[in-house]
Amino acid sequence: MLKKGMIILVMVITSLVAKDHKEVILRKKRGTYQLNFNSTYVTYVNLDIELMISLPTGYTFSAAIPGSKDFIHASPIQNTMYITKTCEGYFNTNLSMHIITPEGIEEKLIFRLVSRSRAPKVLAIHFSRPNSSEMNRTIEKVKARYGEQLKKALFEQEKVLNQAIFEDAMSKGMAWFIQKRRGALRVDYKGAEVVFNGMFNSRGETYLYVKSKISRDECHLIDVKKAGTQKNVVETEFVCAYEDDNGEWIYVFKIPEISVKTKKNRVRKQKFHIIYKIWSEEFKQTFRIS
Repeated sequence: MLKKGMIILVMVITSLVAKDHKEVILRKKRGTYQLNFNSTYVTYVNLDIELMISLPTGYTFSAAIPGSKDFIHASPIQNTMYITKTCEGYFNTNLSMHIITPEGIEEKLIFRLVSRSRAPKVLAIHFSRPNSSEMNRTIEKVKARYGEQLKKALFEQEKVLNQAIFEDAMSKGMAWFIQKRRGALRVDYKGAEVVFNGMFNSRGETYLYVKSKISRDECHLIDVKKAGTQKNVVETEFVCAYEDDNGEWIYVFKIPEISVKTKKNRVRKQKFHIIYKIWSEEFKQTFRIS
């Protein structure tokens, strides 16, 4: 079944490619056609007639390579190509043209040029802009060209930024000492328990870390409403919540930075208060920091 499915897929892809890469015969004296770089255009050349091919505004020819210089001569001037038949007789040759799009992408336009008796007198071929699907393909090419470079540049910038943030936080940050053993400061109400986990100064803020087995999404059962020293208890701002390696949740809040108090070159202990809201009740926790 897999082999059969692969065969069908290949047939579908082949059919789509064949449909997209089709030959388009141009026989009008002066015709306007939609530009499609996936098509091969077939037209006619005659002695004493100079065939003109013009591109939409913004498109320019960068090169033109005839299949045989004994049969035709091609002269590009900006967005216009002039093709001249240079010999008598019948022939069938090609002309490959390199084109720069307004987006700066190089595309190839392929012509098959035919000389025969009583061939149509084609004087000018004017191309209009590609349709939206063609433009989408051009955009995808632009993205493919610059996307990888941008990705690498952003990755390098992210590494530098992360390192700078880390170094700034570590060099200018300060951990507070708590006059209790870790885990001793806890409040439990109706099965919802919260444990004070520590505090840290960084960039003009004091960050508070509390721990619980209840996630932040569970109706906000646990919250830190206010915190601060004895004379400066203020409302907190929630920063984030994340799950640690033990399956418990760490809540992070912040308040304006608390400064260290000293007296006679010795650090003074300060009373610190936290007001929790658990379910609909408020609980106050007091301990000393230094």
